[in-house]
Amino acid sequence: MKKLKLYLSPINDGIKFRINADKYGEIESSLPFSDGNEDAKLFTVLNALNTFNLKYEHRLNDDKDWMVEEGILLKDNDEYFFHEKIRENIGRKIYKALFPEEIRETLYSKLGATRSEEDLHIQIQYYADAITKSRLPLYPWQIAHNGAYFLAERVNFSYLVAHRNTLPVVKKKVEQLKILLISSSASEKDNQKLLSKESKIINGIRKAEEKGRAYLLNWYKSNQTYKQLTTYLTENLDQNKKLPDVIHFDGHGIFKKQCKNPSCPKNGTSEIYYHRNQSRCKFCDTPLGNPSGFLLFENEEGNPDYISAERFTRALEIGKPKLVVITACKSALAHQSESVFNGIAQSVLRVVPAVVATSFNISEDSTIDFVEHLYRSLCAKQSLLKSVKLASRMMRYSNYEWYRPVIFLRHDGDEDGYLFDFIDDDSKIDGHKQDYKSESELEPQQLWLRISKQISSTNNFSVRPLEIKVADIKLYRKKKMLPEYPLGTRMRCYLQLEKPSYVILISKFTSGTIWCISPTSLVFKNYHQKGEFVCPDPKHDECPYFELEGDLGVEEWIAITSFRKPKLNWLPQDDSELSKQDPMELSSSELNDLLNYVRNEDCEVMGFRYQITV
Repeated sequence: MKKLKLYLSPINDGIKFRINADKYGEIESSLPFSDGNEDAKLFTVLNALNTFNLKYEHRLNDDKDWMVEEGILLKDNDEYFFHEKIRENIGRKIYKALFPEEIRETLYSKLGATRSEEDLHIQIQYYADAITKSRLPLYPWQIAHNGAYFLAERVNFSYLVAHRNTLPVVKKKVEQLKILLISSSASEKDNQKLLSKESKIINGIRKAEEKGRAYLLNWYKSNQTYKQLTTYLTENLDQNKKLPDVIHFDGHGIFKKQCKNPSCPKNGTSEIYYHRNQSRCKFCDTPLGNPSGFLLFENEEGNPDYISAERFTRALEIGKPKLVVITACKSALAHQSESVFNGIAQSVLRVVPAVVATSFNISEDSTIDFVEHLYRSLCAKQSLLKSVKLASRMMRYSNYEWYRPVIFLRHDGDEDGYLFDFIDDDSKIDGHKQDYKSESELEPQQLWLRISKQISSTNNFSVRPLEIKVADIKLYRKKKMLPEYPLGTRMRCYLQLEKPSYVILISKFTSGTIWCISPTSLVFKNYHQKGEFVCPDPKHDECPYFELEGDLGVEEWIAITSFRKPKLNWLPQDDSELSKQDPMELSSSELNDLLNYVRNEDCEVMGFRYQITV
């Protein structure tokens, strides 16, 4: 991938700036929508790009006549609507500022030298203190439009805050991408929560898991608090298999000033956070400092816990992930400070090689689409640049949200943004097969994925509510849909045996724990005749079915059948032992035994999945 570096540096008047382009030199340009002072027009533009519909709602400082003139608004009688070409019209002004006529030849020579199947990588660089002299770090340069098309159709944009880089320059060798997901439903109002997207985001990541190249870390017990995050990362510093390659935060982000007076009567509440124009606390009259980006975690009581950019960065410095993804509004915004490091993404970039974040809002549907395709692409060994571009195009409302996710990248090992070097099972290095990671060292979820790879059929196996017939399950399969069952549903496992068999039934719950369900006390015998196998046995006195409980998300099951008795010493060997054997949680040791068993014995492995909903 060809690369064009554009180094932007402000000139003291706040409007003009210098552009230093590869192999060209330096040229002076002017920021659009700027008067060098309060820049009300710039914020008008940014608010317009943040909209989700064409209906315009008036803001106090908006100059509507100017907005019509600039192609941002259309006037219909006495009503105003956003122009259908608003992004193109704004993008043309951005393009003219970023590529004055004198250096457009550099851009087109780079594009001309790029093969049709390649993209050009344009990296926008500026110093951290540029924000003290200019608004240039606030500009969405990735929306540049040359009059014919958005450059992003042929270009990958990334941002770099120029400062001393102490990160290693090598790609990280991984067998599977370890993802730590933080999903917070905290809002700015105490005792009021946002609708959680956790189960839908997990589903998107699970689709990458199915390829065997990713898995979710089971890192929290009850609430996903900041303290729980730092505790997990600290306790596992000596266990690389539990440290994340990717940390993903999904939730609410804000950019505000905070009253830091511990004696403030509103200390500990959401009322001590103010709009960036506020100068003093309303309750204790303490002067407010510079604003900062905050991510809203939940505390132990489920109320919002405002974690500043600085504190979030300190947590990441413990775990040292290769990539941080933040699907939260204002997570890439930096403003009104001595440096851009008061922004969340910019601060995080000091300790990790790459960050994906946004200054804008992103709709729920588009977020879910973006997450699914981002991880699918990364696990298909694509670069971060290509993965973000693909995922942005696949967003539900990509026509007006594609530019919202942005990449901050300072990975020096590969200019295309390849962060990970996937080690395949059959990888060879220097001509010799490598055992990259012994299976005895793998986590239970990793071993589950390897067992899942042995699944050869789904037709004769289902886990369903008591009132649902097998014909209904066949309809789901025909439509390639995942069945959805609400919490509290009464369930049984059904397996159609084509010959007498021993049956092992295991399940991975939404919590991530893996359990052996049969052979246990839920059935009356080890060996089953041809026909329908049901678990729990409907004649069971204490447990004739099980109810769905726990977390929302996808629950997975695997059924293993064989003609010969499984030689696994942790399973009951005789029918007389079944009544004493409760369902058991499986450790890496038992799952290793099971993986070797399905690989080496003549058995059939079947799978079934469903979604647990509210």
